[in-house]
Amino acid sequence: MILSTLRAMAIFGLCFVSTWSQAQDAAGKSFEQSVRPFLTAYCIECHGPNKPKADFRVDQLKLSATAADAESWQLVLDNLHLGEMPPAKAK
Repeated sequence: MILSTLRAMAIFGLCFVSTWSQAQDAAGKSFEQSVRPFLTAYCIECHGPNKPKADFRVDQLKLSATAADAESWQLVLDNLHLGEMPPAKAK
């Protein structure tokens, strides 16, 4: 009984990891196909590798579950909601 329960848990765990991995891959592809080009078109000129304004680089933003990445995305959202970005003269 214990062996069959452990086997079932192992199978469930493998299925979960596989599904999670596929979801992460899909999110990563979507980010690279949708978000990255937007950032490149509208944000990279001021927030790119060459003298980034406010020391903030959008070319280094990534889609992950780390606290640092979450803080960076929150900063983006905060500035958008406050109307700080985009600047009035920017497209």
